Amino acid sequence: MGSRSRRKALRQVRNQDPPVIRARSISEMLGTLPVLFGFHPEESLVVVALEGPRSRAGFRIRVDLPRPEDHDSLACHVADVLRHQNTNSALLVAYSADPSLADPLIEACWDRLVLDGVTIVEAVRCDGSRYWSYRCHEPACCPPEGTPYDVATSAGMAHAVAEGIEVLPDRAALAGRLAAPQGQLWTRMQSAVAVAAAEMASIAAQTGDAERPRVLAEIGVARVKPMVLRALDEPGATLEDADVAQILVWCSLIVVRDVAWAQMTPQNATASFALWSQVARRALPPFEPAVLSLAGFAAWIKGDGAAAWCAVERAEGADPDYSMMALLRETLTRVVPPSAWQPFDEALVWSVLDR
Repeated sequence: MGSRSRRKALRQVRNQDPPVIRARSISEMLGTLPVLFGFHPEESLVVVALEGPRSRAGFRIRVDLPRPEDHDSLACHVADVLRHQNTNSALLVAYSADPSLADPLIEACWDRLVLDGVTIVEAVRCDGSRYWSYRCHEPACCPPEGTPYDVATSAGMAHAVAEGIEVLPDRAALAGRLAAPQGQLWTRMQSAVAVAAAEMASIAAQTGDAERPRVLAEIGVARVKPMVLRALDEPGATLEDADVAQILVWCSLIVVRDVAWAQMTPQNATASFALWSQVARRALPPFEPAVLSLAGFAAWIKGDGAAAWCAVERAEGADPDYSMMALLRETLTRVVPPSAWQPFDEALVWSVLDR
C-alpha cells in the first residue's frame, strides 16, 4: 500500500478534552469506543493510545481493514504514528465477523508494536454482539464461542445520552454530514451560485488589473465576514441559499477564505464546524475545496478527526492539489493535536496581499 493510500485509509482522532468514561471491562471498553469516534466502527482496526498511570484514552486511530498483502505496511505505519506520539501502551480492536481478516492484521500490528516497546494492554476482535480476546484464552472468562456484549446498554452510550453526544450508526453517516447536495437542492444552488458568480465577474470586469485583487478581496470580506460572525453567534441557524452562494463564490478568493479562517478559535470550533459543514452540504464545483477545508479545520480544532478526514476526502475529489486541504491532510496524518492550533490575526492575511 503506497504512502498516499495509507494516508487515505488512516483515520485519526484526538480530542482536546476527551470524555472521561471509566471502562472496567472489555465490554465497557467496546461501548466507549463509538462515543470517542462519534460513530460505530465497522470492518475496521482501532488503536487507542493509553496515557498515564490510569490508562486514559489518548489519541486513537481507525483504519479500514486492508488487504492481507498490506498488513505489514499498515502495521509499520501505525507503529510510526505511535512512536511519534511517544506511546508506551495501547489497545487494539478489530471490528469484523471474519477472523481470517482480523487475526493476521492484529498479529502484524502486535509484533511490530512490541518491537517498538509498546505494551499491548488488550487486543480483541468483535462483531457487534460478541468479542474474542487475543490475550486471554481461558474458557472460563473468554470462551471460544465469544463473549456477549451490548454497546447500546454500555456505560459509554449512557454517558453519550446524558451529555447529548450524538453517535452515528457508521462512518458513511458521518461523511453524509459533508456530502454534496442532491436533487432539488443542487438545482437551487446552481441558480444561486450563478447569480453570485455573475456579480463577482461583473465587478472584476469593471475594475482595473492593478487594483482588482484588492477591490475583490475587500468586497468579498465585506460580504462574507458578517455572515460568518452572525453564524458563530447563532450556531444552528439555517443560512439562505443566496447567502451560502455568496460564501461559496467569494471564499474562492484566498484572502476572503483566510479572513473567514481567522475567525476560528478553540472556543467557537463547534459553531464553526456547524457553519462550514452547512455550507459544504450546499457546495457545488468549482467552489468546494475552500469551504471543505474550512469545515475540516473546524472539525479538527474541535477534536473531531473523523469528520475532518471526511472533509479531506471530498476536497481531494474536487481538487487534489488544493493547498489548504493538503495542509489539513498533513496535520491529520501526523496526528497533530488540536491544542497546537494558534488562532491568527486577519491582519496577517491582508499583509500578504500588500506584498
